[in-house]
Amino acid sequence: MLIHWLVHLLISALIILAVSKLVPGVKLRSFGTAIVVALVLGVLGVVVGWALTILFSIIAAPAILLTFGLAYLLVRLVVNMILLWLTDKLIAGFEIEGFGNLLLASVVISVLQHVAFRFLHF
Repeated sequence: MLIHWLVHLLISALIILAVSKLVPGVKLRSFGTAIVVALVLGVLGVVVGWALTILFSIIAAPAILLTFGLAYLLVRLVVNMILLWLTDKLIAGFEIEGFGNLLLASVVISVLQHVAFRFLHF
């Protein structure tokens, strides 16, 4: 179980490091900072993410029903953006400049994590 968690953390850190190289407005001090960012982002997702997802899902329930669940992707995107923004504010060596870069970084992190964890069966 611990190995599974450590591999998950390492992959997330590598993805965050890649995003800092791909998205021009994302600044990351070092790979050590990427590990801390991955850890904080994961903890925020567990502690705050579920509550935000429930709240925004209730607010967007009509849109989710009308789009047969497709609008739920927007709910998850907004929650991921909020968690990434909070992580930016909590960690000194990690900075995202502007809303557009926050949106792009959130989408890229979400897609890369989805692909990586599906491929590795985590």
